[in-house]
Amino acid sequence: MVHHFLKFSTGAWSRGVDKIRIRPEVFFGLISPIGVDLDLVQSELSEGLRRVSFTPKLIKLTDFLREHPEWFDLRFETEFQRYEKFIQAGNRFCRVSKRRDALAVTGIAQIYRDQEDRPNVIAAGAAYIFRQLKRVEEVKTLREVYGSNILFIGCYSPKRSRVRNLVSILLKSERGTDANELEAQALKIIGIDENQKDEKDGQRFLDAYPHADFIIDCTDPTTIRSSVSRFIECFFGHPFVSPTRDEHGMYLAQTASLRSSDLSRQVGAAIFGANREIVSLGCNEVPAYGGGTYWLDHRPDARDFQLGYDSNARIRADMIRDLLGRLREGWLSEDYAAKSPEELATEALRDDEEQGPLARAMIADVIEYGRMVHAEMNAITDAARFGRATKDGTLFCTTMPCHMCTKLVVAAGIKEVQYLQPYYKSLVRELYEDSVAIDESLPNRVRFRPFVGVTPNGFRKVFEKARRKNNQDVADRWNPTDAFPIFTTGYPSYLNTESNVLSGLDELNDRMQQEAGKG
Repeated sequence: MVHHFLKFSTGAWSRGVDKIRIRPEVFFGLISPIGVDLDLVQSELSEGLRRVSFTPKLIKLTDFLREHPEWFDLRFETEFQRYEKFIQAGNRFCRVSKRRDALAVTGIAQIYRDQEDRPNVIAAGAAYIFRQLKRVEEVKTLREVYGSNILFIGCYSPKRSRVRNLVSILLKSERGTDANELEAQALKIIGIDENQKDEKDGQRFLDAYPHADFIIDCTDPTTIRSSVSRFIECFFGHPFVSPTRDEHGMYLAQTASLRSSDLSRQVGAAIFGANREIVSLGCNEVPAYGGGTYWLDHRPDARDFQLGYDSNARIRADMIRDLLGRLREGWLSEDYAAKSPEELATEALRDDEEQGPLARAMIADVIEYGRMVHAEMNAITDAARFGRATKDGTLFCTTMPCHMCTKLVVAAGIKEVQYLQPYYKSLVRELYEDSVAIDESLPNRVRFRPFVGVTPNGFRKVFEKARRKNNQDVADRWNPTDAFPIFTTGYPSYLNTESNVLSGLDELNDRMQQEAGKG
């Protein structure tokens, strides 16, 4: 535990030094999808922080949009329009400012606006809650500014619960509207929120979510309350909080992922047996003769980075060249027909400012031609290779299994899958409705459910402990009123970083002003 011995001044502490232990500032970023009861999450989190003698301070990122009606048209008649207007305004702000972290920067500015003496004096014991983050760039900027002094909290709720909550909100302004139409509106909002793949500056909740240090189960008020209580105990120094079996399983899956040298990303998996014993681990890596996958000391080493290219991307490009070449005669305009298949494919797949028509098409999501075995495949085949049973087991995976891995999961007799990062390319729901249930428990189905609890990002912060007894060999006790955060650094070096980030705020405002002037 880090001890802070800093000078206390009029309810805050400054840069002088004194022998008084003063509570630091702490920061929390809520990464939440639309449809979660975030008011209740905020209320429970605030109450939990007060229990450990911290003062919660809400930083609502959309306040900036409300404060500038000259830039953002937020007028609406229905609740559905309200959601659309705020999403469009946020996207526009990111696009015009040319910063996808723009709303996070305005959140930092709120702290300065409410505290006149900053950066010379900070509010001791203040707990700032950023509500809410939708883009990975927002998360990265806040992490760069506040370092270990900020924690990110994911909020999980089953889609059916989020749809139900949204429908009840939409009803406020659309009484008499058909229930199916309201549900369709709710699903549309949720889809936009999760991944606006056709909007370069759009919301990408699914990309931000894996950066969480802790994921709250927001299924209902009871799970929210118990999750927040555990969060407070975990990150405010309870000496005897220990991992759940699920947290341990996901940590091992994350550890396994670090062995991967895949060109795209690292994915890990861990299989536990029916009695929760470890069966096998796996990562996405190229298979090696004799079984298993390549390690560093394999000779020759034929991993993808040694070959220098991604075979899946290469074959996908070949498929598109073949397709466009076949369409040149009689199917394409003269201008395009005059180009070579290579030129056509390059233009069609461009994913920059001049985005090609196939850059984010379904064919661009083809994954079948990679040389590596996926992490889940690796774990399942290793279990088979060593004669270890997978029936009725649980598979933990850092990313939701794809449709190819799911068929192996079902065939291996695995009973449950927990995943950390949702995978929007997955066709599991569409292809395996007969054998897989996502976000719910159904008879004769493998249950796929998102992970909740301390994530691998927060695992060592929480569970790596020093001595937990006093000089008389008596076990330590945890007193909430004296609790201290385990994740903060000694000196608030982030004060300088805050100032540096805010130096660009005038430029953001100028760009918005110029854009408004064009109208």
